[in-house]
Amino acid sequence: HYFIQSNLRMLEFLHLLLLLSTPLQSNKYSAEYNTKSSTEYNFFNLVRQWTPNACYLSSHACTHLIPAMENSWTIHGLWPSIDAERWPSNCFSSSGCPFNSSSIDDLVDEMHAEWPTDYSGGDTKFWYHEYCKHGTCCTDLLPTQHDFFSKVLELHHTYNLEEVLGNAGIVPHDHITYTIGQVVDALETGYGSGASQPELWCRFVKDKGVSKQLLFQISLCISKEFEVMECPKKKQEMCTDKQPVYLLPFGVLNLVV
Repeated sequence: HYFIQSNLRMLEFLHLLLLLSTPLQSNKYSAEYNTKSSTEYNFFNLVRQWTPNACYLSSHACTHLIPAMENSWTIHGLWPSIDAERWPSNCFSSSGCPFNSSSIDDLVDEMHAEWPTDYSGGDTKFWYHEYCKHGTCCTDLLPTQHDFFSKVLELHHTYNLEEVLGNAGIVPHDHITYTIGQVVDALETGYGSGASQPELWCRFVKDKGVSKQLLFQISLCISKEFEVMECPKKKQEMCTDKQPVYLLPFGVLNLVV
């Protein structure tokens, strides 16, 4: 699986660069994603992450975890998307991103619990990044910051990952593994046939000489009516069904130096 793993590591590296970057100016006409307006998208990606699998044996040790993150899938973002490979980004004018944290004061406590980050700059900087890059591109349906963040929280609770995976017996464990098919079946059972083709994100680590596939992110595709739908097929999947996946418990992070 060397070719698959090499490409996945490159995708992970690029993903982390995007996560850590903060948009400084409008990129509305990005050549990579090539969008012309904030309504040029077809669906959303509702992206949640499992912190132990994102952090274990990585260069980022996740040393500032908060109790609310433990045993919970947390929000990464809600991303308007054109298809499996393209999405609009930074859909704001040259005057800058209109982010004002005071407009979401009533949501902040819940967001710290459900949408935290361990990266430099703290939660507010992360929310700024997510809103400026993605939230500004769906103002046709979610015209204000409050609309955007409250809708993401609503979707996060409606499509509760701990509950659906737990009901299928998929719970954190440092030795027990699961198949990609079991994860997909659990999502389909919990959310309906629209969830039969989610986007799964994995990273591969070498742990005491054993290659492990860590499922660190799950993306459900959400229609413009805010219902689960099948995700478009990617050219290259980020997980392989030829290898089991781990859902590591939070306790493993204590082993990271």
